[in-house]
Amino acid sequence: MIRAEKMAAVGRLSASVAHEVNNPLQAIALHLQLMAEEGLTHPNQAQVDIVQQELARIAEIVQRLLEFQRPKPGRPSRQHIEFILKDVLALSGKQLQQTGVNVKIDLDDDLAPVLAVGDQVKQVFLNLILNAIEAMPDGGDLTIHGSQSDGDIVVTFTDIGPGIAPEDMDQLFEPFFSTKHTGSGLGLAISQEIITNHGGRLAAHNHPQKGAVFTLTLPAHYEGEESVTAPSEVPVTLNT
Repeated sequence: MIRAEKMAAVGRLSASVAHEVNNPLQAIALHLQLMAEEGLTHPNQAQVDIVQQELARIAEIVQRLLEFQRPKPGRPSRQHIEFILKDVLALSGKQLQQTGVNVKIDLDDDLAPVLAVGDQVKQVFLNLILNAIEAMPDGGDLTIHGSQSDGDIVVTFTDIGPGIAPEDMDQLFEPFFSTKHTGSGLGLAISQEIITNHGGRLAAHNHPQKGAVFTLTLPAHYEGEESVTAPSEVPVTLNT
């Protein structure tokens, strides 16, 4: 209950801040774009380019703040983990190639589908893959394993990076906590909230040998089951 209240308060604050920041941000971005379209150049064009890049980064943070309060809505349907992974790997393929990260897929045969909002689960998978890429800047292996256990679908993301510092473990899924200089600290918090609202769990631990392991669990959905076990068709919020 304490965590739910905390997340609801953070969600309301995030939305308020995002809306306040978004209006002047869009005005600045629009004027820079108009200058570019009119062919106006600045003596210090390199600095202007940096301003545009930083504005784009701020816009991305604002968008994530809004998603934290109201993740993308959608209607739950039967989703197959292998197809979700295929779509997400297509999205992240260029970054994986550029950073030298090799993805190894190991899915058990005949995995049952899950009842979920596909775009939301893709968002979680993509975030976990991007985090693994950042944990291995010099390249390495990311192993994604899928299995079925006691009526649940269990998907693990295991990298060979430095792992999670013991002092960071308890704060890992807290909003705005980040070990990255450019991170907003919202990716894992949003991911955990999405999975929780789907009736699942998202946890992390260090591999005994090397790297971090993120474990995602979602209820399996078998043919003929009533859809009342699905997440609500109402967009996921932090106030429930």
